[in-house]
Amino acid sequence: MLELRNLETGNATALYLNKKWYDRWEPLTTFKGYTKKLKWRYVLIDTGDRIIPGLLRIDVVMAGE
Repeated sequence: MLELRNLETGNATALYLNKKWYDRWEPLTTFKGYTKKLKWRYVLIDTGDRIIPGLLRIDVVMAGE
């Protein structure tokens, strides 16, 4: 899952590569065999007329060790 948050307004937009499998695997990350990687990165969002600060959340769930 990728989430882009506008730090001025607080609005966020989420995008999933495969939401069906993310929703299935994410609850299983408390068990051995499933892992979840979460990273945050500050970014700049180009709106066309302005550059505004943003925050990008990268959330990956994987099956297997």
